[in-house]
Amino acid sequence: MHRLAASALALALLWAVGCSDDDKPTPDSAVPDSTVDSQTPDAGDGAVSDIAPDGPAGATHKLIILHTNDIHAQLEGLAPNADYTPATTGDDATLGGIARLAAKIKSERSAAGSTPLLLLDSGDFTMGSLFGWLDTTKAPEMSLLQAMGYDAVTLGNHEFEWTSKALAAFIGAGVTNGFKVPIVQSNMVFDATDPADDALEAFTKDGTIVKKLIKTLPDGLKVGLFGIMGKDAAELAAPGKPVTFEEMITASKKMIKELRDQDKVDLVICLSHSGIETTASGEDGELAAKAPGIDVIISGHSHTKLDQPIKVGDTLIVQTGKYGRYLGKLELEVSGGKIAKSTYALLPIDDSIQGDSAIQQQIDGYKQEIDALLQPAGLAYDKVVAETSFDVTFPYFQETLLGNLITDAYLKVYNTLNPTAPADAAIEAGGVIRDEIMKGKTGELWLADVYRALPLSVGPDQKPGTPLVALYLNGKDLKAAAELMALAQGMLSSQVYFLQFGGMQVEYAKAGFPTMAVSSIKIGDPLQAVDPTDTTKCYKILTNLYLAQMMSLASSASGGMLKIEAKESDCQTVVTDPATHLVDADPTTAGVQELKAWQALVQYISSFPDTNSNSIPDIPSAYSQLQDRIIAK
Repeated sequence: MHRLAASALALALLWAVGCSDDDKPTPDSAVPDSTVDSQTPDAGDGAVSDIAPDGPAGATHKLIILHTNDIHAQLEGLAPNADYTPATTGDDATLGGIARLAAKIKSERSAAGSTPLLLLDSGDFTMGSLFGWLDTTKAPEMSLLQAMGYDAVTLGNHEFEWTSKALAAFIGAGVTNGFKVPIVQSNMVFDATDPADDALEAFTKDGTIVKKLIKTLPDGLKVGLFGIMGKDAAELAAPGKPVTFEEMITASKKMIKELRDQDKVDLVICLSHSGIETTASGEDGELAAKAPGIDVIISGHSHTKLDQPIKVGDTLIVQTGKYGRYLGKLELEVSGGKIAKSTYALLPIDDSIQGDSAIQQQIDGYKQEIDALLQPAGLAYDKVVAETSFDVTFPYFQETLLGNLITDAYLKVYNTLNPTAPADAAIEAGGVIRDEIMKGKTGELWLADVYRALPLSVGPDQKPGTPLVALYLNGKDLKAAAELMALAQGMLSSQVYFLQFGGMQVEYAKAGFPTMAVSSIKIGDPLQAVDPTDTTKCYKILTNLYLAQMMSLASSASGGMLKIEAKESDCQTVVTDPATHLVDADPTTAGVQELKAWQALVQYISSFPDTNSNSIPDIPSAYSQLQDRIIAK
């Protein structure tokens, strides 16, 4: 059997993801005591309240807010994971790692002394690494948030990526394993007739998920928190349906009024999974402008590293980037219900910090459980699957080395499995590619490093990883997809829509008129021009199921100007359910064994020749150079 096909078969045999919940991880007992009293449900309003004596009227209160966002289950330092040495300092260049983050939080709490301190997260704490395989049984991320002593978190779109039912299982596993951190979510709407979201809704009734959180700190400062999912994030949370989200400005105004007028809070904090850019554009900038009365927005979703807060009106907006590489520290002086003074710092979570050993021991235990799941396919978290002599990078809004490698992987693996009916091209969205592949000290790539590039979603088989699908697009569809890509950096301001191509070339004008920027599309081997007006000829295209299901967003994202419709092989019949076109990882076996995007990438790089005689496949130097697949003029 061909090496790629053999790998496909081996990985197709993997899957019994799940394990006993008998072994429950124990939170770090050394976490300092909270600066607030214990939380109890507040009768009638679904809030959680902390009661403490009021401070003197008109007094100036000090408050420290530590915050994170978009950790995405990155429990170990990046990158690559092999370089991460949490037990020692001064010997690696990685950033992040929950053991280091926990140690830094502990240090900041100690340094704060009697000054009240809140620790907050604005969502997407899961989905991004192999640790997500344990979410519905051990909920590693939730257990670690509890161990680090978070005061509140909100939900991001990726928490919904495995459906609302799976999110309920995730939260349930967290609660079983000791998770007690309030989940604050204020614009989530449940379907009154569809039972698919009932398990998640149950957590709003028992106080695990609350619409607001009121904390009266030891010095009498009364803080009100609410959580919001923005428009872009809500659209990307579509796998969580029937759960929907109320429009963020409307919902926020209601929460601000309730917290100010009914609860009489001194300070309003919004945990917003909406996004902000360094230019102050983005949904959280709009939120601050159109919903005055928020003192601080802890922003997430856009993965923006803000070295200093952005101020819109009287609102401070902060965000730390992604993957736990930084801890935000906002110090406030509050007087008369307003922020009188603030200072801010982004604290790097790097090799200068010795990690918390108990936290790392807990993480190592999770890695052992992951290895048990991978063992049937001959894989492990730290198994070396390839090596590289260069960084396989992924800068935004352009052709990338990693995008080329990934789309080639889809094509090569599929065409090896289907030699008599090969695909013409492969397309992947920038928002699906989550992390670069870095050479680090040794150049050796663990499975964990490669998986991080494509870790998202779940297939109809309910096993981690989005599966690949093979669909047909005509010239008009391809033109619409390319035009959507041309809008990504400007009008849409979202990397989610910027595409990467294998077996295809697109030329466009960066300053071109919307929907008229693309001047050339070529496809195939060798490349042949595509007629952008032709609706009679179709091309077989590989992509992932998540992207295929999101094709309808092309219309809403472009204001109705663009439309992409996947077709059957007859080039006429519109595909209504892309899940009926899954790529089979083992066509010789009955049924469909879903070929996951991450599996295709692992299989492809594992098939490369060993060029330095150390029995490890080497990524070819051709992938160290761009290949003119996207030409921007």
